[in-house]
Amino acid sequence: MEAYKVKTHPLTGDLIWQLTYSQSDFALVEKFIDENYYADYTISFYDAITGATLELANKVSEIKDNIAELVCKLSCIEHTFVHFVGINSLSESYVISIDFSRGNFRLPCTCKWENGRII
Repeated sequence: MEAYKVKTHPLTGDLIWQLTYSQSDFALVEKFIDENYYADYTISFYDAITGATLELANKVSEIKDNIAELVCKLSCIEHTFVHFVGINSLSESYVISIDFSRGNFRLPCTCKWENGRII
């Protein structure tokens, strides 16, 4: 049994996996992207508290092998886990929802994943 619930966005019909807010979610984000792969999509981290986003400038194809590491690192910085991962076909991005509660990022913002770091 998988540790997520499959849902669809009420307006777009895009796929969403609601996760369990646990450490296993990092691998599930990677699995979701593998199973629903669009090389030219980007990643948006949605702040479940404010509704603002941290946008990654990288295309998913550039960071595909490091997605679990990226999500884990961002979650560790913010001391949180993932609420959901989904597709936004309108913005051609994957949306990963977490709580940005530590103030380490000024949202909204655009960052880049480079050499194992968010810059």
